[in-house]
Amino acid sequence: MLRILILSCCCLGLAFGASSDKKIESAIAKFEAEINKANESYNKDVAKAKEGLEKVFKKAIASHRKKGNDEAAEALATKLKALTTEKAQEKEVKVAVKGHEALLSAIGKVAVNKEKQNVSTAKTIGDKKHVFLYFSAHWCPPCKMFTPRLVDFYNNNGGGEKFEIIFVSSDRDEASMYGYMNEAKMPWLSVPFSQIQASGLKTTYGGRGIPNLVLLDNQGKVLSGSYQNGQYVGPDQALRDYATLK
Repeated sequence: MLRILILSCCCLGLAFGASSDKKIESAIAKFEAEINKANESYNKDVAKAKEGLEKVFKKAIASHRKKGNDEAAEALATKLKALTTEKAQEKEVKVAVKGHEALLSAIGKVAVNKEKQNVSTAKTIGDKKHVFLYFSAHWCPPCKMFTPRLVDFYNNNGGGEKFEIIFVSSDRDEASMYGYMNEAKMPWLSVPFSQIQASGLKTTYGGRGIPNLVLLDNQGKVLSGSYQNGQYVGPDQALRDYATLK
């Protein structure tokens, strides 16, 4: 542990003051409130549009049946069912991700796996009660020491089902990020390299250095991290605190 803490000094960056943290928390709260209002408006608009869609389709179906065109009527009925089912599924996704709006907005619609494939961010973290953000890089020795333990934790404690981890790379380029993900056999997703800076996650949750593991609830509240009262306590702290939540 002492060796890790000493090596970590090489990975430290600038600290953010308490006043900056309060401004960030206030901005996140305001953003989430606006998203909730938008979701309410969205749900009302969808219900109204669905009602209009069904009215037009049912009228056309009735007309076809009256004329004896049962095949055409059945085709329209099938299409209506498919359309309304698709919209219902979209609505379910929105309900599932409620509370993760800020994180989803920061990451974007897709995250990437180690095979460089795009995966829906909403479907990945939308129904998870807890999400870990893992700030790490291949060039950081303490990170390379901790990552195998984190992979074991993920694989042996319901990762992907009970909780999710999102990698936020501090690697120097995209190739290094993917190389690290594959070398460590990371089973979780990463913020796309091109989106990392724009996401603001390092500013909001990153702390002063790496490895940094931050535990969030589904409201975006920080439950634990590698920094406690401004002091670096290591990434294992978040895992220990998560174990007490079960």
